[in-house]
Amino acid sequence: MAGRTRATTSEAPSRLGALTRLALCIVSVLVLVPAPADGGVHMVVPSVASPNGGAQRAVVVTGSGFFATPKTSCRFGGVTVRGDVVDAHTFLCYPPSVMSPTDGAGRAGFTRIEVSMNALDFTKSGALFEYVEPAQVVSVVPRSGDADGGTGTYCAFQGIRQHTVLSLSW
Repeated sequence: MAGRTRATTSEAPSRLGALTRLALCIVSVLVLVPAPADGGVHMVVPSVASPNGGAQRAVVVTGSGFFATPKTSCRFGGVTVRGDVVDAHTFLCYPPSVMSPTDGAGRAGFTRIEVSMNALDFTKSGALFEYVEPAQVVSVVPRSGDADGGTGTYCAFQGIRQHTVLSLSW
């Protein structure tokens, strides 16, 4: 038996105990740390927000494999914000502000939106989200009309994007 060592009866339980503890740790990590959503992000509605953020208005993210944990979150580009799971296919996200702290200017443009159940592992769907400057009324002609109505009105806007729906009331 040269070169072979035998474990004594007192050493065997300690080796077995160490292996058991290691196995329990691995199982605990697999059970206690939520995995990312498997299905990913399929659609985002609305897919636009103002650069000042949309904390007051949720963005509905549809996909699959969503489940609620204390750390469910959304990532807009590189900014992580809280998220709320509605069900296995619906996630609510609240777009963060992309306003510059130095000059207050908005940073319009496209970014990616992803979700996570553990605030670490995010989906990699690549769904696009766009920050757009809000449209503005440039002029209204005429400035007054008959109190009974019927006066035609011309409104000029700036910053209207294709497929924008406008609602005007007087």
